[in-house]
Parts: sequence; C-alpha cells; structure tokens
Amino acid sequence: MKRPESEPTLLLSLGVLVAGSIWGLFWLPLRAIEAQGVSGDWVNLVFFSVSGATILPWALRRTVLATQSKDQLVTGLLLGTAFALYTLSLTMTDVVRAILLFYMTPVWSTLASIAFWNGRLTTRRAAALSFGLGGLWLVIQNDQGIPIPHNTGDWVGLVAGICWSLGTLRSFHRAALPVSSTMLAFSIGGLGTTLVAMVLRYQTGNLSTNMAAVVDVMPLVLTLGLCMFAIPNLLVLWAAERMEPARVGILLLAEVLTGTISAALFSTEPVSTAQILGAMLIVAAGVVEVTARCEPSLRNSVVRLPKIRSQR
Repeated sequence: MKRPESEPTLLLSLGVLVAGSIWGLFWLPLRAIEAQGVSGDWVNLVFFSVSGATILPWALRRTVLATQSKDQLVTGLLLGTAFALYTLSLTMTDVVRAILLFYMTPVWSTLASIAFWNGRLTTRRAAALSFGLGGLWLVIQNDQGIPIPHNTGDWVGLVAGICWSLGTLRSFHRAALPVSSTMLAFSIGGLGTTLVAMVLRYQTGNLSTNMAAVVDVMPLVLTLGLCMFAIPNLLVLWAAERMEPARVGILLLAEVLTGTISAALFSTEPVSTAQILGAMLIVAAGVVEVTARCEPSLRNSVVRLPKIRSQR
C-alpha cells in the first residue's frame, strides 16, 4: 500500500507550482520594459543587486560567509547564471522558444542524475526523456527539419536550462543550507553573469544606454523584483534542497503552460503548430516523470548503468 505524501512535501510542491505559473507571465512586463528602450540586462542588474544587498545583512548575522564553501558557491553560481541567462533569452528570441528551451530541465536533470549520481533509468523515465527530446526537436527544428537553435537567444535559453538543472541537482545532493546562504550565492552568481553579459552586449551595441529611460522604469522593475523574482525564487531555492530535482523541474513546467498560452494570446510572435506539439510533448514528459516516482525498480524495467564504487 502506497503511503500518502507528507504535508510538507505537498506544500513545497504547491509553492514550486505557483512560482512556475508566475514565471510563465514574466515575459509580459519584461517586454513592456524593453519597449520603453530598456534592455533586460538592467532588469537583471537591479534584481540581483537588490536581492544580494537585502540578504547580505541577514547572511552576515548568521555567519553564512564564514561557512560558505567553494562547492556551495558553485551551486549558487549555476542557479544565478541560469536565471540571468533565461531573463535575457526572453528578450533575445521568441517567447515560446525561450520558455520551452529552458524547461527541458527534466531531461537534463535525469541525464545528469544518471551520469553523475548513479541514478536509474526506468522505462517510464526513458519514455519521459523520449517525449522531452521529441518536444525539443519540434521546438527548434529549422525549415529543413534539422533540430538546431535558430539564434543566439535560443542558445542562451538552452544553456540557461542546463545550468538550472545542474544547480538544482547539486542543491539536492549536498547538505541542505539555510535559504539565506543559497540566496546569497544565487545573487552573487547572477550578478556576476549579468555584469559579464552587459560588457559583451555593450561591445556589440545590444545594451541600452539611455539612463533616463532606465530611471523611469525603476518603480516597475522594483515591483517585479519583489513579486516575480524574490518571492518565487525563495520558494524554488528552498524546495530544491528538499525535493528531487526532477520533480522541481516538472512542477516548474507550469511555466510552459502559462507562458505558451499567454504568448499565443498576447504576443505578436506567431506560435506554430510544431511549437504547440512540442510544448505538449514536454509537458507529457513531466507527467510521465511524476507518475514514475513510485515505480518499482524491477530488474526487467530498469536499465542499469555502471556505478562508481565509493570507499567508506
């Protein structure tokens, strides 16, 4: 008889689901800000600067900096880099492609778990991978049917998803940290990535330098920072250390639904039939992965991979 999930797990899952739904609408105000002549780089700069400055005093009081290891900083760097790149991808390519490329995370998380943490590839997980990769093919295929990113924004979104997967995996497989510690490392990683991106985009002429316009949108940016950045990120970062990374990625697929539907309704970008089918496959991959969490590890339903022996 299956035991019901504990209340804390259900609450964590609900929090991640809400965060994903909120992020699915993030592109709307982001595009509105861009329409006023302010590139997404400035949004990232404000977001990560404010979040880092807000959490730093708390982190100092809890001696987080004294106990922060190099390994933990790498995890924060990956997660912060992922969010910074994802924000940029939403302004550099089509909304639907940016969202779907980022939310291939169940695929990357499952593959990384198998490769580095001795995870098992069950038949259901294999099906989820097939659905996810099939969806990826439909989303990024060109006119010749070759699955390759269309532009720089597509590559940025793809790399963002991989970084997020690796970051959530590291969070899950390491000892749990205080949320303040994770958020501080997250802010440092995101701020560093943002500054590098701003330098590169300035050199290519893609960084807006109209400071009057930047100042004008600050109230909106700060509001977004609280409602669509700080609170959802705290929920997800806290949950990522207490839930399986694949499940975190799956629940965040709520962004695929809200993002795709809102883009089809409100954006001027065409949403193709292939993209809709790709979104359905990616969501199906998530559903299969969720139903697989209690699958028994029968010998005939598991592909066993070589394990690295660890000496005690």
